[in-house]
Amino acid sequence: MKKSVLGRAICITGFLVSLLLIFIFITFCLHWHDSNTKALIDSLSTVSGIFGGVATLAAAIIATSLYNNWVDEHNTTINSSKALSIFILVENFNLKISDYSNSACNVNKLNKSFNETHKSIYDEEISLLRDILGLKKIRNDIIVEVRAFTNLVEKSPKDLGVEEFRECFDNYFNFVTEDYIENGKKMDENFISKTKEFKEQIAKELSNIQSKLKDFIIIKNSKS
Repeated sequence: MKKSVLGRAICITGFLVSLLLIFIFITFCLHWHDSNTKALIDSLSTVSGIFGGVATLAAAIIATSLYNNWVDEHNTTINSSKALSIFILVENFNLKISDYSNSACNVNKLNKSFNETHKSIYDEEISLLRDILGLKKIRNDIIVEVRAFTNLVEKSPKDLGVEEFRECFDNYFNFVTEDYIENGKKMDENFISKTKEFKEQIAKELSNIQSKLKDFIIIKNSKS
């Protein structure tokens, strides 16, 4: 429970109790010299009736505040959990991109060491080109998850930088598929150069997404 809500509830309760005591005091003062006790009883009954109505209204206000506070905290917890899962998905994707880039460099070294028609090198190239298709699927997952998150959270940035990420990945993906998969071109220095550039650029875009997700992730104190 937020301290502001608890403090508000205490203030309202204290105010109502003080108001009741003041009304009772005024009632006794007005009837202090009155020998008619029935008038005093009627006055106290009226005060208690009014106070009961006010207290009921105040209780409803406090209950509404507590409920809204609970809803806010519940939604914040859900948003934090969702943001954390996307953060981990992005982190794992970045590691896969790094592995992909390293594998491309290794294949390039093999190309320089052996005959380009060597079967093991050909198999490595085919495997590497298939990897980019697997990365495309994870890219789709990230975009879907981020867009769903931004629709869920009202105060989130428009797209958390996912459009820049999408454009960066798609540019490289089109380069690989058009030149090397569809046309059967063998990996060369241009491929390695583009892959290294892609690795650096995509890392920046992924880091940008993660930095924005951090604003929604609740870090719980282990001591609490």
